[in-house]
Amino acid sequence: GSIGGYTMTDDVVVTVINLSVNLGPDKVVALGDTLTITTTVSGGTSYSYLWNDGTTNSYKKVGPFYTYGDNNYKVTITSEGCNATDDINICVLGADAGSDKTISSGETTGLSVTQSCGGNYNYSWSNGSGGQVINVSPTETTTYIVTVIDKNDPTITAVDTVVVYVTSCDLKISIVSDSIVAKGTNIILNTNVTGGSVPYSYIWNNGKNTSQITEYIDEPTRYIVSVYSNNGECIAVDSIDICVLT
Repeated sequence: GSIGGYTMTDDVVVTVINLSVNLGPDKVVALGDTLTITTTVSGGTSYSYLWNDGTTNSYKKVGPFYTYGDNNYKVTITSEGCNATDDINICVLGADAGSDKTISSGETTGLSVTQSCGGNYNYSWSNGSGGQVINVSPTETTTYIVTVIDKNDPTITAVDTVVVYVTSCDLKISIVSDSIVAKGTNIILNTNVTGGSVPYSYIWNNGKNTSQITEYIDEPTRYIVSVYSNNGECIAVDSIDICVLT
């Protein structure tokens, strides 16, 4: 401004604070691990710290971790009225080989594993195979162990198991009954089953579903029974013709 034709000036000093905080890159850890998150600060002079859980240290000790997956930590620093924030994700590595499987002898099935964290991994199976997906053809029930290994730090691993149950489908059924009867006779049809594994389930061509049925015979009739085993994966069939004496 001006007073009496004179111009008045003044200086204003603006101090720019390039305040920043860095918690480092995201990390992958193993189950049970502990670690310390440190802060790297630049700009400003004296600092105050506030973490997302309310603590106020310049560093943070975390763990031990007992659950798989992500854990996010965030810090806000304050200096000379300015704020800066950063966050870091700590992922606990877990492996999931899926549900157990049941196959018949001679069959092949695929096994696969997924991990709870992003990144690059190696895979080691107890049968010597590598890779995230493998095919197996066990001749007997077998437990497979898979280890997921962090490529950046091989000391960080996760393990899971999957069981492949092998069942024998040498299932056989035979109907035991008289095959020639007089008209108007009640007969009992029994079944004899071998192979497979219990429990068995039955279905007759007349809709009955027990291992033994009683039938009234007044005309020639064919009976067919199917037996199922190993959760329906194995099936055997037999039939009998009942002749009527006239």
